[in-house]
Amino acid sequence: MPTTPAEGTSQRPDHGSAARGWRARWKKYRLWVGGVVTTAIVIPLVAWAAGWTGQWLTSKVNPDEYLSATVDIPSPAGSCEGLVFDKDPQNLPGVLHDDDLDDLDTWAAANGGIPASGNDVVVTLQGLNGHTVVVNSISVDVVSRTEPPHGTYPANILPCGAGLVPYRFQADLDATPVSVTAVADDPAVAEGQAHRPVDLPHAISGSEPEVWHLAAVTNTCTCEWMATLEWTSDGQQGTTPITDNGRPFRVAAVTRATRVQYDWHNGGWLIVKK
Repeated sequence: MPTTPAEGTSQRPDHGSAARGWRARWKKYRLWVGGVVTTAIVIPLVAWAAGWTGQWLTSKVNPDEYLSATVDIPSPAGSCEGLVFDKDPQNLPGVLHDDDLDDLDTWAAANGGIPASGNDVVVTLQGLNGHTVVVNSISVDVVSRTEPPHGTYPANILPCGAGLVPYRFQADLDATPVSVTAVADDPAVAEGQAHRPVDLPHAISGSEPEVWHLAAVTNTCTCEWMATLEWTSDGQQGTTPITDNGRPFRVAAVTRATRVQYDWHNGGWLIVKK
C-alpha cells in the first residue's frame, strides 16, 4: 500500500539537489565558454606573436637587402697619379722596361708604395630585390692621419690615360669635415656634349647598375679613409659602407717627396725639376 506521510510532515522539492545540479551544469558551460574564448582569442594572439617574432628574427638574420656596392681598387702603378714612397731615390730600386702591371704592383708593395693623392676607388652600385635606391649623400671619415712621405714620387711609370670617366666624386681629406664634391666627366667629353657632375640625390635601379669613381686628395697627410653612402628606398633609410673589404683605403700627399723619372736607357732615377 502507498505510504502516507506522517502527520505534521509534507513532501517538498529537494532544493539542495537542484542547486547542485545547476552548479554542475554552469561549471560545464563555463568550461565550454572558456575553451571557446581561448580558441577565439588566445590562440590567434599566440599565433600572431609567434609570427611577428619569426618575422623579426628573419629580418635580423636575413634582412631585406636594398643596395649592392662592389668596390674595386685600380692598380696605382698604372694610374696617372701613381705611387709615392718613403725611400730616397738612391734607395728605391728601379723598374725594368718590360715590367708589366703585375710586376709593378709587386715592386710597389715590396718597397712600401702608397697610392698618391688623387687615386680613386671604383664602386659599382645596383638596387637589389626590385628596389630603386636614392643615394642622398656621401660622407668620408679619416681613420688615421700621419706625415706624408719625404721620399720619392716617380712620374708616371707607365703611359696613362683614363678615357671618359663619368660619375666622379672627389673627397678633400684636408678639409674639416671632409668635403665630397661631384666632379664633371673627365677628360673632355665629345664635342657638343656637356660635362656631367653627378647631382645628389641620385636614383640607382636594379636594372641599370652604375659605376662611380671616388678619389681622395690631400696635400698634408698620409691618410686612411672610409666612405659611407646614405640612402632611402621605399620609406626605409640606410647606409652602405665603402671600404677595402672592411679595411680603410690609403692615400698620401706627394708635396714632401722628390719627383723623379726613370732613365730607361741608363737605369736609375732622374730628378725632375719642379
